[in-house]
Amino acid sequence: MKVFRPAAASRRTSLIAVLAFLIWPFATRVMASDGAYDLGFHDPADPTELSWNAQPGATQYQLLRATRPEFPDGCTTFETFELCQADATEPQPGELLYYLVRVLMPDPGSWGLDSNGSVRTVSCMAPPGGLVDSYGCKQPGETRGGSPVRSTQDCIEYQYLGGGQLLLDHVNTAFNCCPEFEAGIEVIGDAIVITEDETWGECDCICLFDLSYEIAGLAPGVYHVTVHQEYLEEGDEPLGFTIDLLASPSGLHCVTRDHYPW
Repeated sequence: MKVFRPAAASRRTSLIAVLAFLIWPFATRVMASDGAYDLGFHDPADPTELSWNAQPGATQYQLLRATRPEFPDGCTTFETFELCQADATEPQPGELLYYLVRVLMPDPGSWGLDSNGSVRTVSCMAPPGGLVDSYGCKQPGETRGGSPVRSTQDCIEYQYLGGGQLLLDHVNTAFNCCPEFEAGIEVIGDAIVITEDETWGECDCICLFDLSYEIAGLAPGVYHVTVHQEYLEEGDEPLGFTIDLLASPSGLHCVTRDHYPW
């Protein structure tokens, strides 16, 4: 589901652009992990129109444009309910424009596979995520509501909702009783990384907190969750696991801690 658009040939055009110009009419058939899009400039009467095949169940599509095949920061996005998108942007001499398309609604699709057969990572469109709520300092032995998590456990509870929304709760993470901390979540390829750093602690004690995170626009698939957190001791099992959002859209993963403050 990637196609490139070459600049018009000129004496200033680089060799790679000349080669791209020569092969471009034959390079528009691209297979994606979720279907054959056949993305390309197919209409000879309108050379600015990109079009692609309909995908089953799709109601909206998202298109990316970049000047590098890695799609780094700064790419241009288009969203459309149609099977085509006009883009009159002309490449500079010696420049290529690269395009990707995916299903956006009702659930975001992937950006296809890279040359190694892995799900393509598009850094300019990493799903946004962040900390949305926190609770604590919890009393010793305290559990919230009907939660099955015991105070001796360190857990991630997750729920994948429609529209690509993933909710994760880190239950019983440890901080100073009077903390200042930074907590964030990011998606890097097929990895979901939670990082929790304490920047200041004023009290002479530590206790447990619950932190809630949210990621928007996450394509369904298999992801490896990793948590970097405070107050683990040597030999403690890291909190990390693999989730399949299609097979198991909700779940709970816990490790047992046997030292203070658990």
